[in-house]
Amino acid sequence: MTKKAFLLINVAMDKEKDRAGVKAKQICASIRQIKGVESAHIVTGPYEIIAVMEAEDLGTMGNVITTQIAQIPGIEVWTACVEIDSETQPRSRAELA
Repeated sequence: MTKKAFLLINVAMDKEKDRAGVKAKQICASIRQIKGVESAHIVTGPYEIIAVMEAEDLGTMGNVITTQIAQIPGIEVWTACVEIDSETQPRSRAELA
């Protein structure tokens, strides 16, 4: 069964130029190129990037995260939140209104 994770990523600040936004775009583009990454988004809040990835098993997922994603220059800190319940179906916009 496929495993899904949500990666919460902080980008290192360039203290001299304060260009975290530019760096976040470059990092986000790099993350999107990695096999298994469904999407990567620049967001507001305590993290600069949230990425969604899938892998066949947790070992593969951990390997991709630690050997590919975490090694991208400019990623300061990351947290992987692994999905534990995929039975919940997304609600439509009409149901949310």
